[in-house]
Amino acid sequence: MPINLNLYPDNWKEIALSIKQSANWTCEWCGRPCRPPGISQKQTEQWLRDYHPEWLSHLYKVVEDDEHGTIRITKPQRFTLTTAHLDHNPANCEVDNLKALCSVLY
Repeated sequence: MPINLNLYPDNWKEIALSIKQSANWTCEWCGRPCRPPGISQKQTEQWLRDYHPEWLSHLYKVVEDDEHGTIRITKPQRFTLTTAHLDHNPANCEVDNLKALCSVLY
């Protein structure tokens, strides 16, 4: 769901970045490491292998296909961090109202 940046303060990008940095680029709900700046979606698998191998299996969705058997579908967006407003009010940027959370859990 796209966000309407008109509802956010002018310095939202800086606020969001500071929350993610404070959380060490880790989801504050599930503990999943998320890609810091400079790691593209294409680089996610190698980044996980190098720094967080215990999370590598979460990169894929495994499905069974009658024709091809077991297929692994890469889901790099599972490792994207967002800054969430706990009260769902984009204007309320108090630190205690913001959390670093995975943008896509499944």
